[in-house]
Amino acid sequence: MRKFFLPPLLLAALIGVAWYLILLRPEPAAKEIIKKIPFIEIVEVKIRSLPSIVETTGMIRPRTQTTLIAEVPGIIQEVAPFDYESNSSASFRTGGFFKKGDLLLKIEEVDLRTAVAEAVATVQKAIELEPGNPEAWLKLGIARSAAGAILIGGVSRE
Repeated sequence: MRKFFLPPLLLAALIGVAWYLILLRPEPAAKEIIKKIPFIEIVEVKIRSLPSIVETTGMIRPRTQTTLIAEVPGIIQEVAPFDYESNSSASFRTGGFFKKGDLLLKIEEVDLRTAVAEAVATVQKAIELEPGNPEAWLKLGIARSAAGAILIGGVSRE
């Protein structure tokens, strides 16, 4: 029988103690709420330039990249912009712009003139050996050289 009366009795005692503690608690004191006014600073706006410094790391890649290949051998004599051209748009430097047909480099003409003179001499010799027979000139390899191919039509047959 003890099993049946003891748990409900113990539960009732605990509920009574909890009720007694709730009644004994003190009432909280009412506090007055003070509104804080935020601190505001007023500044007159002035237009002026400020420096902008940005430090960063990375790799810069060009949008377009150009490779220049010379059609004739020689030593570079001058690089654009040339001193005597005031209205030249060509600027052969990093980040520079140029248009189709702009002169970017001047190459010494000594090697080119020598090659042209050799080609002219070879063509004239071929004309002397085989006059009026262009097929024989091809067999000699004259028309295969760039200067020879240019000069075949320009040399007069005397």
